[in-house]
Amino acid sequence: MTTTTLMILSYTSLLCAFSLVPFATWAFHCAPSSRLIHWNDVEPRTSRPVSDRLFAATSSGDPNGTRKSKRSRASSTSKGSTYPKRNTNRRYDDEKSKQSTKEAWSSKQPTSSNGKSSRANPNQESMYIQFSRVFQRHVVYRHIPSNNDTNWDGIGDTTITSMTTASRSTEEVMESFEFLDEAMAKYPGIPVLAPKDLPFPPPTCSIEWDSNEDVEEKTLIKTTVDGGVGGGARKRRADVEQDECESTVAGMGLTTLCELQYEYDCVERMSTTNSLDASSFQRQQGAVSSNVDELGYRYDQSRLAIQTLLKLVTTPESQINLPRHFFRLDPKRFASRGLTSDVILKNHNRLVQLLSGVLGMKQRDIDFVLSNFPQLCLYNGDEVECMIDFLVSPLPQQEFVSVVMVAEKGIGGESVDWPRLWWKGFGAGLTVSQAAASLRVMPELLAMYYEDSSKPSILYMHQQMRLSVSPTLIDETNTNLGHLIEGTPPSDAYFFAYMSSLGVSWGQLRILISALKLWCNCNLDPTWEIMQRGPVRSMFRSSAMDYLRQRLQVKPSDLHRMIKTHSRLTGYDACFKMKPTLNKLQSTFGLTGSEMRKIVLRMPSLLGMGIQSIEDKLKFFLNEAGMSMEQLRTALLKQPSLIQYSLDTTLRPKARFFLHELGIPSSLLSRIITTAPALMGFSLSDNLRPKVCCLMRRCALNQFQVGVLIATSPSLLSLSQLGKIEPTLSSLSELLEIDNPHDLGQILMAAPRLLHHSIASLDDKFSLLTKSLQSKEKAIIALRNNPSLLTWTLIVLRERIDLSLEMGNDLFTSLQPSKRGRRKMMQQSPPEANYEDAVIVSFESSSLESISMICPTVSVAAKEAGLSKSAVIEAIQAGQCVDGKFFSYLKDISEPGTALKHVSHDDHKVSISLFVSGSVYPGDRLDVARGQSRTGGICLKVINDGTIDNYESIVDDVLAAASSCFGILVPNSTGNVILAVFPLINPSKNRCELFSLLGALRVVESFIKTRRTDGDSRTYDIKIFSDSNYALKLVSNRDRLLKLGGCFAYSEELLSSLNMKREYVNIDILHPLARSFSRLNGQDEPPQSRNKKVVDAKVQFLHSMDSISKQDDWVKDWPGRSGPGFVRFLKRQARAAAEWQYNRQ
Repeated sequence: MTTTTLMILSYTSLLCAFSLVPFATWAFHCAPSSRLIHWNDVEPRTSRPVSDRLFAATSSGDPNGTRKSKRSRASSTSKGSTYPKRNTNRRYDDEKSKQSTKEAWSSKQPTSSNGKSSRANPNQESMYIQFSRVFQRHVVYRHIPSNNDTNWDGIGDTTITSMTTASRSTEEVMESFEFLDEAMAKYPGIPVLAPKDLPFPPPTCSIEWDSNEDVEEKTLIKTTVDGGVGGGARKRRADVEQDECESTVAGMGLTTLCELQYEYDCVERMSTTNSLDASSFQRQQGAVSSNVDELGYRYDQSRLAIQTLLKLVTTPESQINLPRHFFRLDPKRFASRGLTSDVILKNHNRLVQLLSGVLGMKQRDIDFVLSNFPQLCLYNGDEVECMIDFLVSPLPQQEFVSVVMVAEKGIGGESVDWPRLWWKGFGAGLTVSQAAASLRVMPELLAMYYEDSSKPSILYMHQQMRLSVSPTLIDETNTNLGHLIEGTPPSDAYFFAYMSSLGVSWGQLRILISALKLWCNCNLDPTWEIMQRGPVRSMFRSSAMDYLRQRLQVKPSDLHRMIKTHSRLTGYDACFKMKPTLNKLQSTFGLTGSEMRKIVLRMPSLLGMGIQSIEDKLKFFLNEAGMSMEQLRTALLKQPSLIQYSLDTTLRPKARFFLHELGIPSSLLSRIITTAPALMGFSLSDNLRPKVCCLMRRCALNQFQVGVLIATSPSLLSLSQLGKIEPTLSSLSELLEIDNPHDLGQILMAAPRLLHHSIASLDDKFSLLTKSLQSKEKAIIALRNNPSLLTWTLIVLRERIDLSLEMGNDLFTSLQPSKRGRRKMMQQSPPEANYEDAVIVSFESSSLESISMICPTVSVAAKEAGLSKSAVIEAIQAGQCVDGKFFSYLKDISEPGTALKHVSHDDHKVSISLFVSGSVYPGDRLDVARGQSRTGGICLKVINDGTIDNYESIVDDVLAAASSCFGILVPNSTGNVILAVFPLINPSKNRCELFSLLGALRVVESFIKTRRTDGDSRTYDIKIFSDSNYALKLVSNRDRLLKLGGCFAYSEELLSSLNMKREYVNIDILHPLARSFSRLNGQDEPPQSRNKKVVDAKVQFLHSMDSISKQDDWVKDWPGRSGPGFVRFLKRQARAAAEWQYNRQ
């Protein structure tokens, strides 16, 4: 006896043991309805009206109109049928059933005031929605009446070609959607039909029966979860979570299988195929649970079905090579899908005809395919035929621009309506021989379920299947398919390379991968890139990965990026962790399927939240912040991390800051969170309070007046202080010739949104007004009187000016402020307080960083700190630290920054200014998963500040030093702009910006050493400017940086003593930066070091905007004609370097 035979016998014994296991009772919940749908009200499948062929079971109780079952490839049929005849003892009142169905449908239709149906499109009566397992999309069909509307059972003389043509002529694919809720929203009121292979009742559902006096007449009663009619209350059991999770349909969201509608022929098949009368079916469903054998009836049927399948797929050749998917055929799966011996036999016959008739496979090839992938016999024949037909249908024409984009670049596949494209007669364009060869080698390509789609390993394909693909072709495959196979196992690339060797073009492969989502699998082996991100399982759970792909309609590349961002995701259970969390989030905030996908891709850690945590955050936003559910939903879509912030350390302190420190009314807190939810994640001490102090100092405003600004324009606090707020205020002062900060504050109070406009835009509007009024003085007066003119767009301002001139009005008078305008957010006046009395409580002496509190007066500061007023005054005067905090008047804190001044020439000193910037490509987008593969770029520019006598020579030497310090320079880095590639792993915006400082230090150190070798003994004063707040914060404390640089190797104790968190500071970049900074500033090197300190040199770091003035001639030559414009230019150059490297890879 062969090994395979022994295995089959052993497996059959295991099935016998399974038959003793009680079949789990399914809880079926439907909407309430006064109409009883009789089990006997079942007709044979004919071409009778659509409205009489549906069995409704929806949560809304709406039969949703009429629907014709789409039997793709089954419209034109032979006369034969494998469906058993109905039990003739059952009573069926045809006219009564039709009338009751129509009445129920009419009663649920939306009506207008005149009592007529208000359906916008009368064609919707013949439309329905059904899930396509081929394309994993929800398809909207419209039935086209046909005289030949009969069914084909897969056996007979009818050719496949004629069936395809007939199907397309009777069932039109209107549109398809990734998510069911999108289809239901666009086509409201039309029925939603269950997938073709889903039995009635579906998994996790059961039927309760009401008995009449006549035992033979049993009725199915529609009920709700909480109660019902006739049969009493029924509830879904709590122990079906795993079954629901495993049987989910892609993109269904919160909709359950119990809420779909089922065709009569599905019901008929389950009842009549097994020769069950109503009472037998009732006992089978568990209405009578005294007999264990009756509860396990479906397991008995599944055991017989598996035995039938084994006989059909077992061949003499299969005893030589072990079928690679054999042990995936379990009784539970057969039972949940309602598979019986008759169904298996019918599917097998249909499949044989498809493989032989369409693909021209010989019997030996068919046996090989079925023995290696017996799951094919479990699939609906219509779906398999659709898949094969899509493979061999011709490629679409050039006018299908979206498909051309997919074929050429592999992007935009999710926006292409693939089912409709197939209905129009287009597909992947494979030849019959290419499709047959591919399916013979890899029958898993026809898989309809994620659990069946995994391909064998490369070793199996090489040894058992004798596939040999050259490494060069595999590399070419990875290059051409790129992100389409990111996160997939190596076997996917290996097989696609094999298809390429068959003559399949890369464009065809891109179309196939984009259209057929099951052609790619998730790599369950963690790569080194993921393992170094955090805790991760040694092998990912395939069930969890499959569930996420179906629930969120994401690709393997998206999952790969999600795991890179949140490695703990690999440890979450799909049924008991992911599903409850997703359901809670989606139902609580009313999110659609695409919105749910969007926020999870941006913040995968949401999947790790607990139900109680979500409810706690919900109570805070609704009760304490006073937000509505719609406001909270809007804020969550803008900032998915909002729901993850800690209540005690983040959310409540921010609320107290807005309410108490800024004096904003509690009624406006909800508006601030809705408009700018990112503010809730900003640091109070290092971000929000310093910006408030900046506005107070520059505009002579008290903190409550700043609160009015924030209430009017909450996103103002999201602007960069050094890169946007201070430069714009300086530009306004110069533009309007304002010397008094109080005047600037009044202008800002009149038009808070001024700070959102660019400096170049303000200059253009001022120039237009000056030209129109023919006087600069008049333009200044007009803008001082009506600052809101600068908030208009340039086009609107020009139109208003032209209109005023055409009407003959005095332009200066027309530009005066009107009494009408926007309603003020804060109706009451802010509390009186003097700006000069404001006290800053911080963790550093006389600093606007690490601010713990802003107090309007000394008395308030003393009360908040628990000290006496005299003690606070003494601490302010002496600069003493009290309980770890420093007190100081805001007016006494000096402004940071050192301007880049033009100084006289000095033969003994050389001053060099370097501007650096870093960026990544591609950047973050809300609709793209975080964690995508990116590259980084560095931009470095040398500026002549007037102290360099031989400027060209300096630039040449710096460029030469950069060539030796940076590994890869971008070509065409001409002049004094140097572009380089970020050389380290894990490029991110922060890491690239910090590395740009390190690169500048290395260039300067190499440059000075070269000069010293040539006998140059001059002193070098080096200023390095960066626009990165993150990087400058790490290097702003000179003493701390020198202490870190004085250590040859860093330790955790050292980082802790310096108050540096390892995960925040990017120590692999910061420590080399500190070491180079230490040497350049003349600090002695540790004994272990081979480097030497640099004498007569000084290096300091500054923000880019601290040095740029509008009067600088070199600034006016750059885009934007301003400092911010110059900084943006450097940022674009760094991004261009990153993009160059990305395309190069």
